[in-house]
Amino acid sequence: MVFDSLSYALFFLTVFVLYWSVPTRLKIYLLLFSSYLFYSFNGLHVLPLIFASTVLDYFCAHKISKGEKKYFYLWVSIIGNLSLLGFYKYTAFAMVNLNWLISNTGSNFQFTVPDIHFPVGISFFTFQSMAYTIDVYRNRIVHEKNFTRFNLFVSYFPQLVAGPLERADKLLPQLSEPKFEAGKVPGAVLLIMWGLFKKTIVADRLHWIIKDVFESPDGMYSGLHHVFAALMIPFRFYCDFSGYCDIAMGCAALMGVQLTLNFHAPFWSSSVTEFWRRWHITLYEWFRDYVYVLFADANGSISTLKKFLAIFTVFLLSGFWHGPSWTFVVWGAINGIVVVLLTVSQDWRSSSARLVGVHYLPRPVLWIVSVLLTNFVIAFGCIFFQAHSMTEAMSFISQTTNNAFLPVSGTFFAHFHKYEWDAIYALSAVIFVQLVDLVEIRKHKIGNPASWPEGLVWASAWGLAMIVLFFGYENKTPFSYYYY
Repeated sequence: MVFDSLSYALFFLTVFVLYWSVPTRLKIYLLLFSSYLFYSFNGLHVLPLIFASTVLDYFCAHKISKGEKKYFYLWVSIIGNLSLLGFYKYTAFAMVNLNWLISNTGSNFQFTVPDIHFPVGISFFTFQSMAYTIDVYRNRIVHEKNFTRFNLFVSYFPQLVAGPLERADKLLPQLSEPKFEAGKVPGAVLLIMWGLFKKTIVADRLHWIIKDVFESPDGMYSGLHHVFAALMIPFRFYCDFSGYCDIAMGCAALMGVQLTLNFHAPFWSSSVTEFWRRWHITLYEWFRDYVYVLFADANGSISTLKKFLAIFTVFLLSGFWHGPSWTFVVWGAINGIVVVLLTVSQDWRSSSARLVGVHYLPRPVLWIVSVLLTNFVIAFGCIFFQAHSMTEAMSFISQTTNNAFLPVSGTFFAHFHKYEWDAIYALSAVIFVQLVDLVEIRKHKIGNPASWPEGLVWASAWGLAMIVLFFGYENKTPFSYYYY
């Protein structure tokens, strides 16, 4: 069951009506049952996994809160969750690479590669549950004694399979005292429709266009087409994942819960460092609070060398977290190296810019140039994120430079053949989405639906619904982060 399906719409409407109809004391049980029912659509065999992670961290946090072998139970939680994640997500990857190493020694022995399909959302619920135990250990939060409420915190269905990663001190209190606010309903519905617009109008179309360019024979597309496809990769993932998060936030808001903003106009960032602070914000903060801090000294300070090592490690782990593939690791390494280099060269870049007189240029010009350069760097890294193998990534890059850069005949979009109009529609929608983001970060009143008349909010939601209904891409693709 996915957010852009009729089955989910019927499921959510049923839960929504029942949730605000039953007595308050029963709401938590209804939500818990609904969350497990929602997750069970991915197969009943996955239910014991999320329950195991829940029981493990509830038990460990309980022991820690009582002061019983706190350090021991902290590591029981960490090792338990990482073992669960590692077994289901990385066992096959480890066996394939181990077999490759063995074959290079001249041996004919090979391990059997297990056919393990990792459950959707396992990267999210293990991280969220484990973070709770760590926060209890650090005395940031008090252990939640109500197991049902903690179980719901881990399994809350709007954000269960793809985030945002929520912290216990924010989500748990909202699950305890839900309040229906009729005034927030129009904005929540608009947010849901905005998420569906991003997914069905933009992301689904871009998926097939990018896939066609990646898998095309040498010479079929010009270098410019490859550059276009590369630039569209991050926009495709953005509209896919932020679309999911918008729907999750809208659904949660209808049930009285405010989820954490996970994206904040990342493509208007003037540096790669700023980009990653605006993209998948909850994951960025998770790595900052639970990995980056491990490199700091006892007094909280961090040396320059350790800082650079911490930054690179965080990006490398982030890449590996996304999936069991060397392409993800390379993607993480590229971004880690870029961020480290930007940090190292900050003073040199500033002095060089003053030396050549860059500071005399208008600030808007400097900002636009910085934004464009940032997007090109992000797009280059995303070639590896998109590719299924290093060979495919390198082939794509080589075609960008080896093929004729400009189309030899016809219009640019005509070369996409059956995807010609899809490319035009998708690009137009991307520009529209980015203009909305720009208005939002510039804090114009028009970019804040909360300040609109209620009638305008409903009209906008209805308009987006009609666009999704009539122009949503028929050849749908699953939400990407369901499988990360």
